[in-house]
Amino acid sequence: MTTREGRGPIGLVVTGGTIGSQVVGEEVRLRTGEAGLPPELASIFGDDTPDLRVAQPFRKLSENMMPSDWVTIADAVADLVESSAVSGVVVLHGTDTAAYTTAALTFLTAGAGVPVVVTGSNLPATEPGSDAPTNVRDAMAAAASLAPGAYLSFSGIPGEPSLIFAGTDVSKTAATGQAFTSVKGQPVASVVDGRLVQRREPSSTLVPTGHPRRIDDRVLALTLYPGINLRLIADVAIRGGTRGVVAELYPTGTGPTIQGPSSLPDFVRRCDENGIIVVTTASKLPGDGASVYETFAGIKEAGAVFDGALIFESAVAKLMWALAQTQSPDRARQLVLS
Repeated sequence: MTTREGRGPIGLVVTGGTIGSQVVGEEVRLRTGEAGLPPELASIFGDDTPDLRVAQPFRKLSENMMPSDWVTIADAVADLVESSAVSGVVVLHGTDTAAYTTAALTFLTAGAGVPVVVTGSNLPATEPGSDAPTNVRDAMAAAASLAPGAYLSFSGIPGEPSLIFAGTDVSKTAATGQAFTSVKGQPVASVVDGRLVQRREPSSTLVPTGHPRRIDDRVLALTLYPGINLRLIADVAIRGGTRGVVAELYPTGTGPTIQGPSSLPDFVRRCDENGIIVVTTASKLPGDGASVYETFAGIKEAGAVFDGALIFESAVAKLMWALAQTQSPDRARQLVLS
């Protein structure tokens, strides 16, 4: 992998999360502080602090993040690129919703021309044995070397290599250790002893550029389960002004098609009649090495949008982004599938 070192300073966007917290008694609490590099992070680098340009738009635990915060982070990234000519940006973030933020940044920072790397930690940076120093140093190395795009970098274990995940293919699956997983493929790279090692070629999928940095959060996301009352959920979605729904199918791409309140095709058709887009996701791509079930075919024929590359987190973020670009359901569908 070609290094980007020497092409400018690294931007650092501080948003809070565990990495920006401290343990008080038995609670993890956010630290408060002035703008600039927080003291707990300065201690990570010591005398080897890289050339950084720091932005701190807010401090939140990631479980309190809202979709509007994704736009704020993207604006901070754009400001660093435009005002400081940074060659890459590291975003410090809590881990619980980092996958959603990274997916959103894939679309909100498209065209920025630099890698945007999200990382965090399992333990606050001030705690003994924290994984924060490893995660931050490796994210810096990734931001200096990766191709433009959005990524999540995480080790979770002090001194162990960090894995670099594509922004639209990462999910948090554990509370400790290496907490993230690539759902549809594998990590794009790793950082070993401070050096980026490419593991596979980045996806050739083009991310639409030139769109305003905005989000429409009128999206309902749900996971199927036996007996789910989709008729009732449709009532709520229509009355509540929902513009889009993300439905996570069962792992092989199936869902209930039996007649009654649980019928997913009936739900899709009713939503469509009311201008609501339904996007479906599945952890296994139907038809990729396996037969397609008749229930999947029925759901798709009813009008549900399905892109095998989208996982749940990225589908939620991309649908919110697409809906913010247009009032046309047909155009929003095109953007989701682009």
